[in-house]
Amino acid sequence: MPKRTSCALSTPTALLSLLLLCAACEDPSGPAHEAFATWLTEADYEFGDAPEQEVFFTVPFLRADPYRGRILVRDRGDKQISAWTPDGSLLFVVGGDGEGPGEFTSPSRIYFAPDGGFSVRDDFGIRFTRYTADGELVETVLAQDGTLEHDGLMLTLEAPAADGYLGFPLTWAALELGDGGDPVERIAVVHATRSEVGQRRAPEPLFWLDIADRIQNTRFPDGTGLIGGQPFTDADQARFLPGTAVAMRMRGLPPGTVDLIEVNAEGDTVWQRRLQLEPRPLTRDFLDAWMDEQLEWMAPALSEWPEDVIREALNASVHKPEHLPAATGLVLTASGEVWVRTDEAEDTLRVHYAVRRGDTDSTPRRILLPEWLEIEDATDTHVWGVRRDEMDLPRVTGRRLVPAGS
Repeated sequence: MPKRTSCALSTPTALLSLLLLCAACEDPSGPAHEAFATWLTEADYEFGDAPEQEVFFTVPFLRADPYRGRILVRDRGDKQISAWTPDGSLLFVVGGDGEGPGEFTSPSRIYFAPDGGFSVRDDFGIRFTRYTADGELVETVLAQDGTLEHDGLMLTLEAPAADGYLGFPLTWAALELGDGGDPVERIAVVHATRSEVGQRRAPEPLFWLDIADRIQNTRFPDGTGLIGGQPFTDADQARFLPGTAVAMRMRGLPPGTVDLIEVNAEGDTVWQRRLQLEPRPLTRDFLDAWMDEQLEWMAPALSEWPEDVIREALNASVHKPEHLPAATGLVLTASGEVWVRTDEAEDTLRVHYAVRRGDTDSTPRRILLPEWLEIEDATDTHVWGVRRDEMDLPRVTGRRLVPAGS
């Protein structure tokens, strides 16, 4: 049985609503609006691909190495991982298209070890490949064969743990909408392990995510429709690192509130932090403005329907909480922080909030980033992402973090 702490989320039947109870070990209402330290960024590093060395960026994703100061770039186009100095010197390249050891079919997450080595998640977590700090192949491990399930759904394995992997069941729009049955409204974050003799154990739920109202199903009078993500979803989210998961919750909390809870592979809650952001009502004017934006592309594409019919279908299908979700996503960074994305804007800058994992007292940072920069990682000194240049070519970009007024 997993160990229990006073705020542990270790029982298989625990809903993620228990995270609220856990995060509310102190005053559950929290302050109306807490203080933040404002930070800005300034241009510093930027580099592109290296065609002369057969490294091409199409849709790059990057991670900052917290131990050696390097930037690792994964590109699904060429299915390679390239390592760079921050100023754009190529160090080495690993991978390539294939199913053999050290090759990738769909590389995604990159995880670092303290010795500088790193591992790459591939093919929905079916395989994980480890490399030394210098890019030498250590091993490619088959983490599962595609038959590993929980609640009848195939698992996607997200990150390694000491004796297995952390992951959750794969869902799709029809399941979440209840097409042909009850909608899937919650999924478990699980720990999948093997016994000492190598026999696979049943995945153990660590906690549950409330995923209701993630999918928008816009239906028209003839029965046709469009399916996409809800623009104002307040569903739970989770992100993973080796041996740990961080959940973000807003549903059922006071307006403007974001709960962050870290749970380890044993099911223990090891950290929790509540952010109280400024509540913002989801007004009729805001909804109308959003629908106007949608109509700009939907009306020409759906010319058989009058705009008022499209607007009515949008209004009927959109999830409408009383307040705008306080956050839209989270990133676990090389600096040991959780960066919380929001749709708040200040002029042409997008507002993010950052708190250090394990810290419960320090003033959170309010960081203003250019709207074009989608944060992918951050160190203590820089925030990293991708910029599209005037030729629409991707450029890896590192912007220096500076306190406002410095």
